[in-house]
Amino acid sequence: MADDDREYAAHKILLDLAQTDDKSIQEGKYPNSTVMDQYVNHMAKSVEKDSFIGLVALAACPYDYAYLADLLIRDGLIQPDNPFMPWLGYYRGIDKGLTRPMLALVNQTAEQVSPEAQEEALAAFIQSTKYENQFFLQGMEVTK
Repeated sequence: MADDDREYAAHKILLDLAQTDDKSIQEGKYPNSTVMDQYVNHMAKSVEKDSFIGLVALAACPYDYAYLADLLIRDGLIQPDNPFMPWLGYYRGIDKGLTRPMLALVNQTAEQVSPEAQEEALAAFIQSTKYENQFFLQGMEVTK
């Protein structure tokens, strides 16, 4: 993430809100890690099965963030001056952020794999989305 200034700036907003830093996260210093441990395990297993399956499992993250960003903006739940706008904009695909190129790569690569690998990748994507939803639910619980 640090190699992409726009993504890192968006990522840094979340780090600041959580009052943590990259090093603490990488060292595993975070509460309630069950969902994260399961998600990381799921990602590792997806990559071990097949690089395409791993790519599609990873694509759920920017896809879900983009979907959430669109809903927040469409429903007027976030305004342009909100400090999270750079984060939302990055994943939404503004200025060629992460989401559109990632999905283009998935579509391009899908043409080169078997239908069975495509089905497994779809299942991995759905599972990743479930983990992303659990992250959002945890975040909403913390803010109550």
